[in-house]
Amino acid sequence: MFVYRLLRYDPKTKRNEVLIDGLHFANGVVLSPAEDFVLVAETTKSRIHRYYLKGPKKGNHDIFIDGLPGIPDNLKSDGQGGFLVALIVLRNESYPVLFQSLGPFPLLRKFIARILALFEMAFEHIDRIYPNYYAKLAVHWIGHFESIRGISAPSIAILQLDADGIIKHSYHNTDGSLSVISEAHWFDGALYLGSPMNTYVGRVKLSFADPQKIKPEQKPEQSKQQESRKQQQKPPSHSQQQKSSQQQQQQQPQQ
Repeated sequence: MFVYRLLRYDPKTKRNEVLIDGLHFANGVVLSPAEDFVLVAETTKSRIHRYYLKGPKKGNHDIFIDGLPGIPDNLKSDGQGGFLVALIVLRNESYPVLFQSLGPFPLLRKFIARILALFEMAFEHIDRIYPNYYAKLAVHWIGHFESIRGISAPSIAILQLDADGIIKHSYHNTDGSLSVISEAHWFDGALYLGSPMNTYVGRVKLSFADPQKIKPEQKPEQSKQQESRKQQQKPPSHSQQQKSSQQQQQQQPQQ
């Protein structure tokens, strides 16, 4: 299994800095809205790492969320201070993820990887000698993980996380009309879904979850303060005006 790293490039010095090393299939990367930390998906481990860019934990990293019910791909902002996580393949008892099941067997993993590489090289060689559609299709099927369609769950999930890595909402498709979705974007009351393996862009209208129509959550103290301000800003009723007038007359000194 290949080992990946999260790097930071400084355009002034033109040097790279390793932020996180030893990642298994590093994938999507996204900055927090305040740019105080960055997230990176570790696909084959079904988890997301967080590296702190500012604050007291600057330079350190931890696990943002672990034990995801699938393998995460691209990470995107949800427009509400949180993140959208596309699980390109789901995992459960009926559909375990093959390379996760082979985790304890590194030699077997290496053998399967080399066999697939040999098949890919063979079809590439055939296509060079005799260019044809089927050879190109085979190369694409192997090299772009197209083969996972036949052994993965016929459903997808998009997770919506808050800034602390807590799952707020999850969106699922279970009828097979959408598959192997790698990223999600909010736009104009709909969730747009992309994939490197599909010939379409999916769109699901979810106006109730549109960031532009969702009010930010308020703490109880903030709600009480706002209610108090509203009460102060309300014009006095007719009965209150009469009571106030009577009190003023009683307080006037007699001449």
